[in-house]
Amino acid sequence: MTPNKALEESIAKWESIASGDNKEIPCSDNCELCNAYQTDNEKCFDCPVYKRTGKHLCRGTPYSLAIDKRCEFGAHSKEYLDAAQLEVEFLKSLR
Repeated sequence: MTPNKALEESIAKWESIASGDNKEIPCSDNCELCNAYQTDNEKCFDCPVYKRTGKHLCRGTPYSLAIDKRCEFGAHSKEYLDAAQLEVEFLKSLR
C-alpha cells in the first residue's frame, strides 16, 4: 500500500468512527498506517504521524484522548465521537 493510500484509509476509518458508523476499537492491528509503517524492529519511524509528533504509537495525537473517552463514556458517546473527530482533523493535517 502506498503511504498516501494508508493515510487516506486511516482518515476514512476515523471519519466513520466520528460519524458513529464504525464501532470497532481503533488499535494498531486495524490501522492502515500501522500496517504500512510498523515492523518488528522499527516502530513508526517513517509514519507521517511519527514524523509530525516524534512519538511512537500515535502518542501526542488525539488518538489517546479518543481511546480514553471511549473507555470512560462508551462507543456511542458524544465525548468519544468528538475526540474521534479531532483525530480526523489531525490526520487530515498530515496531507
